[in-house]
Amino acid sequence: MGSRQETYAISAKTQQVVDDYANYVAGGFAPYPVALTRTIKAKAWDVDGKEYIDFLSMYAVVNMGHSHPKILAASVEAMKEGAIVNLPFHNPTYGKLAKKLHQMFGYDKFVALTSGGEAVDAAVKIARKWGYQTKEIPDGKCHILTAAACYHGVTISTVSLASKKSNYFGPFVPQVGSTSPSGKVVAFGVIEDLREALEVDGENIAAFMIEPMQGAAGMITPPQGYLKEVEALCKKHNVLFICDEIQCGLGRAGSDLFHLREDVRPDMVVLGKALSGGMCALSGVMGDNRTLGLLDNFEIGSTFAATPVGCAAAIAALDVLVDEKLSDRANELGSLLISTLEAAKLPHVTGFSGAGLFWSIIFEPKPPKVTPRRIVSLLAQRGVLVSAAGLNRGSDQTENEINISDLELLHHFSTSTYLTMSNVPAEQHIWQTTLIRLGLQHKFLLRGILGLSALHLGHLAHLESSPSSIDYMVKASTHQNIGLGDFRKALETIDASTFDAILAFSCVIPIHSIAVASGSAYQPANPDQDILSSFLSSLSLFRSVNSLLLPSLDIYTSSTISPLLQITTQKLPEPSTFPGMDSLERLEIACTNFSTSTTSFQNHLQRNIFSSAIATLRSTFATTVDTTSIDRFTIGAVLIWTISVSDEYFVQLSRGHPSALAILAHYAVLLHRHDDVWWLQGLGFSLVEKICAELGDEWAEVVRWPRMAVGL
Repeated sequence: MGSRQETYAISAKTQQVVDDYANYVAGGFAPYPVALTRTIKAKAWDVDGKEYIDFLSMYAVVNMGHSHPKILAASVEAMKEGAIVNLPFHNPTYGKLAKKLHQMFGYDKFVALTSGGEAVDAAVKIARKWGYQTKEIPDGKCHILTAAACYHGVTISTVSLASKKSNYFGPFVPQVGSTSPSGKVVAFGVIEDLREALEVDGENIAAFMIEPMQGAAGMITPPQGYLKEVEALCKKHNVLFICDEIQCGLGRAGSDLFHLREDVRPDMVVLGKALSGGMCALSGVMGDNRTLGLLDNFEIGSTFAATPVGCAAAIAALDVLVDEKLSDRANELGSLLISTLEAAKLPHVTGFSGAGLFWSIIFEPKPPKVTPRRIVSLLAQRGVLVSAAGLNRGSDQTENEINISDLELLHHFSTSTYLTMSNVPAEQHIWQTTLIRLGLQHKFLLRGILGLSALHLGHLAHLESSPSSIDYMVKASTHQNIGLGDFRKALETIDASTFDAILAFSCVIPIHSIAVASGSAYQPANPDQDILSSFLSSLSLFRSVNSLLLPSLDIYTSSTISPLLQITTQKLPEPSTFPGMDSLERLEIACTNFSTSTTSFQNHLQRNIFSSAIATLRSTFATTVDTTSIDRFTIGAVLIWTISVSDEYFVQLSRGHPSALAILAHYAVLLHRHDDVWWLQGLGFSLVEKICAELGDEWAEVVRWPRMAVGL
């Protein structure tokens, strides 16, 4: 018998609920087609009476279990007495809850809010007030630093804290997020990133806020000792340390609060989700008098925060957490869960990440049917409720998100023999990690990266006479077109880190093109298509992106890049027009035609630089390269040479966007590694040498490997 094909069909009752959502509900978090009507302990039932076991705990809201009898009883009793006593009056239960939290965790004060996003927003407000009043940061300079890939909510202020932002909601709240004022991106768990950011910008940073264990990113735990080092650095630079324990706290990750695992004491702690045991929306911030004591009347509060019902439920939930030793229980069950899964040796599983009873299963990205969202649906069919997180959690949602084939392209970009520096520790792949990280933050960059990878695979597929060559070329074109559209939409909200990414990416594309061409005797799929025209097509995204920036970036309008880009848009004379003429001669004709037809190329310095580049290349070709192979190198070499001889370009780039220049140094090593073409080696060496000299001592560590690679 053949293997049974599993599908996930939903009932008519569930379909009606799904249809109601589709027709009348806006926003949300793309719920799975499971319509629950009843829950108790770790079980749930849907509209058809089907039973499920809840492995999700409603996103860590019911750590104590659904409808825990003690929490339910306390809530019902409070409801009978009076469901709402709010802002104008004193609610005795609120005072009892604040005192309870003080007794458990030692903080002087607690302020209650409703949602986790509200609580995070409150923590930011408190930190800013502390920054101005206590630290005496100059007015308007206060910065709240977070970690990359963080999740703190979806309000306009909490989204601003994240490294990945959606289009169409800008401008975002300024001076918050994972990029420091000077442009340093702080990765979660990388203490050196934080150290560098605080050493440069510490005087204007009021607080560093992190999830001590990242949830939405995929249950990511930091290296042992990281939180302790964060605490020490924050104290050294007089920066508040804030822990967002909304999802990982209150027993979920094997400790009453996750940061207690390392015996650290943040200046403020944000609570939510499980605080009321799932009975009411309740969140809040704990802190000492030096922070929360700064609050005046009418500065922070919420109409439905700290209701008698919510506070009574929270007091009971905290009692359950302690009395039933739920943190210890989470560690025991978590160990059992992971040991069982490991012993099962599940296919397509590459590992596990998490702590306590807060875990993720990591799947390999290649099998097209093994996506997190598909697995979630199949598990729901079998009565197990889980969810997807991390990079792939939206992989099956819409065609505009990253799909499995695109992940393969991203993997190819990371591991391509043309792009990977062999025998180099991963932490030194500054170009790779920065571009991919920024690419995932900005759709148009991601599309460009995916387009490049598809283009590269198309070249390789053609060499192997593979039919997939055309498919890859089509995908490359699609990604470039979509990426350009996304870029136009993003222009109005672009920030400094995005500028860096654009500049670095612009440098990468021509270098990648020459690396692809020089690495093999590539010929175009259409024999009648000139190879130089193929190169120009591969630079289309490069030209288009920069053409949008040219009017607004002085760095481009005054450099040799601008006229060179305009030259590449000119139609080259066909080979048949001038029999025996090589590509370099035809490029010279295009340059001449262009320079006489427009005034933008009349700058004497730019004209001389380009002429010098062509003359040098012609001299090199005349003695070392057969004219039949010139087409492999011409356009990429001219681009690289033009950049490398422009001192003005480097000075402006190093002053305004040094990280882009640092990334370019790593790519220059690619040129240096062409053993069979000595002039490419020379270009790579001179490019690295010039970049290292321009960046200065503060970038020495970043460019240490390129220096070693070329023998500087």
